[in-house]
Amino acid sequence: MFSTILLPLASHAPDSGTLAQLKNLVCSSDGRVVLLRLNTDQAREVVEFEPVQRHLDAAGLNCTVIERPAQFSGDSPAAVIAEVAAELNVDVIVMGGPGVNLEIDITSTAASVIELASCPVLVVPS
Repeated sequence: MFSTILLPLASHAPDSGTLAQLKNLVCSSDGRVVLLRLNTDQAREVVEFEPVQRHLDAAGLNCTVIERPAQFSGDSPAAVIAEVAAELNVDVIVMGGPGVNLEIDITSTAASVIELASCPVLVVPS
């Protein structure tokens, strides 16, 4: 379905449901997943990043890693995610979360990404 998918990794690693949806969205062997590391805590970042990359590699997905500090240019994590998505011209952003109600939950990162991104955003309930 999609050639390039952005998976932001911020405060926690995506759950198995999010990773399963991600695998279903990659269109072919040419498709790629871009892991965006946002967490500024380097030790925690490495611990959470490596299992995700191993999981995607085991599924046979082409995985690229980029890193941006969450405070890049003073922007919020949502602004950085939207900026990277635009720079890379991704087809969809996949995020895990408790779900989003845009009428009442305008402060969550997922809600902000939905508002800022120029591409579709899939929030997988976790």
